[in-house]
Amino acid sequence: MPSAKEEAALPRHNCAVGVFTQTVKRGEEKTFAVSFEPSYPESNYRLKLGNMPVDVSARIDVDTGQGWGTANITVSVSPTAQPASYSLVLIYEEENEQGKYIPNSCQYNLIIK
Repeated sequence: MPSAKEEAALPRHNCAVGVFTQTVKRGEEKTFAVSFEPSYPESNYRLKLGNMPVDVSARIDVDTGQGWGTANITVSVSPTAQPASYSLVLIYEEENEQGKYIPNSCQYNLIIK
């Protein structure tokens, strides 16, 4: 169980990928939604993509905002990518009262066929 100090440092904002497992064929791309729930409605946020596998790229349609929201992530897979399954993350950072961004992450599974 975390101490009171550790618990105070934990992020209180959440994010979720609509469908946890995303399947993309080599040479194709897929767009899916991510939703955000802030600690406070007026909180600013920013989004970053975690590391991507070789021959895979991704982009976020809106990477900053305020309050609750959704963003679309488009994942593109090269025709030369190897079929595999990857556990990937999106970093959801929320600005606190001191202007510091506190990170949290959304995990999703990418299957390349």
